[in-house]
Amino acid sequence: MKRINFYWIIYFITVACYAQINTISKQDFESSNFQNTVLKNDLKEVRIIGLGEPAHYMGNTFVSKIKLIKYLHEHCDFDVIAFESPMYDLDKYYIEYIKTNKVNANQFLAAGQVSNIWRTDDMIELFKYILETQKTDRPLIYEGFDESLFYNNVNYTIVDDYNTFIKKLNIESDSKIQTDSIFDYALMDTAKKCYYFNKVNPNDTLVLYNTFKQVSNSLDKIKSKDVYFLFWERMTNNIQSIYRKNYHLANRDYEMAKNLSFLANHKYPNKKIMLWGATMHFLEDVNKLYFKDKVNKQSTGYYIKKEFGDKYYHLAFIPAKGVTGMKGYLGLMKRKVKAKKGSIERYILEKYNPYAAFISIRNEPNKTELLENNVSKSLLVGLKQYNVDITSVVDGFFYIKEEKLLQYNILVKYYEDLKAKESHK
Repeated sequence: MKRINFYWIIYFITVACYAQINTISKQDFESSNFQNTVLKNDLKEVRIIGLGEPAHYMGNTFVSKIKLIKYLHEHCDFDVIAFESPMYDLDKYYIEYIKTNKVNANQFLAAGQVSNIWRTDDMIELFKYILETQKTDRPLIYEGFDESLFYNNVNYTIVDDYNTFIKKLNIESDSKIQTDSIFDYALMDTAKKCYYFNKVNPNDTLVLYNTFKQVSNSLDKIKSKDVYFLFWERMTNNIQSIYRKNYHLANRDYEMAKNLSFLANHKYPNKKIMLWGATMHFLEDVNKLYFKDKVNKQSTGYYIKKEFGDKYYHLAFIPAKGVTGMKGYLGLMKRKVKAKKGSIERYILEKYNPYAAFISIRNEPNKTELLENNVSKSLLVGLKQYNVDITSVVDGFFYIKEEKLLQYNILVKYYEDLKAKESHK
């Protein structure tokens, strides 16, 4: 009888632990210690986790994601961090500079081929960590999954690399694809205009279209494509999507999902992948946010979920209060964060008041608690208070009590020192 009672006690303790919304102390947060949460248990069978931020320019959200990335790498076997930044540029930067330890953390911050929104002092801890792990037997691999390109100067290498690919493709598929200066210019100009409102010249899109059609036919001749050819097959589709913005035919989220499928299935088939990007891109179904009208175009998360099922996990970061953005610009870049009544942020703040918290939505008792307390809103996307399907819109929430402004002191000093060195030459 005593043995039965003992087992029942253990059972109820276990249920209680897994049912509770997990609060996180400041000390545990700062040391990346999330062992008292059920996150590790949630991720046992997960291959891809999306770490979604409601909006960009969020200092404490960036820091929170970094703390969690360190935990996921050290305790949950996630070895790849892929950013919502160009696949081509980040892959090249990782191979040429990070793996070879040719940069320090400040240089990584200033020129690490990550989108400008994440080039802030708040990111330096992650960049240091990535560089430190390259010296271990489990380096944290740095990748991108966006279709875009970071044209930055006349020495941009996309043209040379693409022509090298075509030469190899001709040999492998017994093809005779020819490129010339007109093609080179069209490709470079497409890269140059990637992040601008200027449209690619229609004549250039025609040149690219005709060449890419030949490339596609030649790739189809290869029965078993290796990672190299699969990468450039993806890049061909990415570049097509970029210039198809001219004709409103681009589907960035779809291409990002196909890039992630390539990373997970071909480049890193035996590794777990973390994604860094906007919550809106990682949603399984954007219509679980109650917009006025049904949204027909789906997110990257929709396609990932369709392919990977429960092996895909979306963890959304949500702040309760504070300020986002940056100083200056007459205050136009600052936004207040304010959780309203009925939101998950307000509920956690008032009932638990933790420094941070993890809420598993794959946990039925947590879902019941939220529903019973009429929690039906969140600052999930764009820091706007949406009505949401709180029990299924994401797999988990990472709550942050206080949001803060971004910092740029390290970046400013880096460029000041660089300018000083140049003036002394």
